[in-house]
Amino acid sequence: MKKASQNILSILIAVYLSTLGSVFATKEALLIANGDYAHFGKLPNPISDARLLSSSLKQIGFQVSLIENASREGMLEALDAFEQRLKASRGVAFFHYGGHGVQVNGHNYLVPADADIPDEKRVVTRAVELEEVMTALDASGASASIVVLDACRDNPLPATSTRSATRGLSVVQAKPKNSIIIYAAEAGSKANDGLFTPILAKAITAPGRPITEVVMDVRRQVNEQSNGSQTPGEYNQLFEQIVLAEAGGNSAVQSPLPPMPQTASYQPSQITSSEPLFARNEYSSTPRNNAGSKPQAKRTIGASFSNSLGQKYVPIPGLDAYFCIWDTRVSDYEKFVKETNAAWKPAGFPQGKDHPAVRVTYNDAVDFCKWLTSTEQALGSLPLGYEYRLPKDLEWSAAAGISGENEGQPSWRSGAIASCYAWGSSWPPPPNSGNYDPRLKTDKFPNTSPVGSFAPNKYGLYDMNGNVYQWIEEDYNESGQGCLRGGSWPDEQEESINLTNRWPANRDDKFKCYGFRCVLAPK
Repeated sequence: MKKASQNILSILIAVYLSTLGSVFATKEALLIANGDYAHFGKLPNPISDARLLSSSLKQIGFQVSLIENASREGMLEALDAFEQRLKASRGVAFFHYGGHGVQVNGHNYLVPADADIPDEKRVVTRAVELEEVMTALDASGASASIVVLDACRDNPLPATSTRSATRGLSVVQAKPKNSIIIYAAEAGSKANDGLFTPILAKAITAPGRPITEVVMDVRRQVNEQSNGSQTPGEYNQLFEQIVLAEAGGNSAVQSPLPPMPQTASYQPSQITSSEPLFARNEYSSTPRNNAGSKPQAKRTIGASFSNSLGQKYVPIPGLDAYFCIWDTRVSDYEKFVKETNAAWKPAGFPQGKDHPAVRVTYNDAVDFCKWLTSTEQALGSLPLGYEYRLPKDLEWSAAAGISGENEGQPSWRSGAIASCYAWGSSWPPPPNSGNYDPRLKTDKFPNTSPVGSFAPNKYGLYDMNGNVYQWIEEDYNESGQGCLRGGSWPDEQEESINLTNRWPANRDDKFKCYGFRCVLAPK
């Protein structure tokens, strides 16, 4: 009896050990690269691009399956095997396709290497519809899915065929849960062969970077190297942030939001005007109350947080608030406009998706924050009791590193500290210190610049001065006018660029240098 028990135990241990590989193989990738086309123009780069990407993915712990110059049957078989592997591991899925793609009647198709497609009627049966990929990923139970499409080239169907197919790929309709879909070029646009994927392959190996930051970095590099002719696009439906190359060597899906301490929200009225609000190098822990009692224990807000739009928020010492590291971008605001039918007039000059949204009124900015709060809570990624809003005036000062300001209305504090700039106290601003008027020769941008183009401040916040003015929550004074902080891209005067200056504006004003930044805080 004892021997039988030992045999059963040995069998159970063996089974357990045999499953360890699938339990810990939490990152699966399928790369399909088609370049040697039999009936369409050959593409010289997809194969070498995919091999480079495969090497990078293996370096950060992915199990990679690479299929080259595949037939339709080969592509579907590889996709089925990919789905089965993900069902076993329930890990993070990474799918990449490089080759010809075609859009027909709003549907996207990946073209096999041997496909003979004389006209659009044969596309459905001779190519692989992208929805097949999305369905497989959704059915696999993957914890998160990353889909990369380097297939936005000109329509490859013969010019003599009757076709309604158009340039590039359309916006993907069916999307796996908790996924991000990345295009080598914006939907409906053409991509250059051999540009996007090598940049991506290098960027994903950087340890500790969320995929949304990786995509933004890749977008910037592709846009610059193509002289503005190509800008990668994305559709982000992630519920939590994904880090492919963890600093410690392991992949992880970050928790949506670390718990904030249960302390009262910051209230300027709790600070006495006789003591500085913040120390210059060491922020005060918690404000004294009106009776002058001792400060409470120092607050610890926790790690950074990234939301479903890919906005990253970081804590500011002394505040119960996360600040978004950059201004609200065109891509963020476009989604709000699309889902709410809000009125919005474009900038009037060229802007990419990662430029700050402009021509936004105070009321528009407030509506955006309310929409983002309800959207994130509906997704289950934002706990009840938290909200997105505009920063308060003294919160903005704290985030900009300003200390020693007095109580009262924003107008009373405006310009009270001389020679207070993002780079220090000297004038004029040094090169690459921010996006200001071209006459200052600090940057290369004639108008707005992509967010994150210049070095962040000590808290990791970009463009706290320059690029666009930012709406704050309070009135400028008792007149009821709104208030703006930070300099902007048309500014060249010392007064305009002084960090302590506040600017009055009507709340329905919308100008080409007005934008906003969100904070995340307890209600």
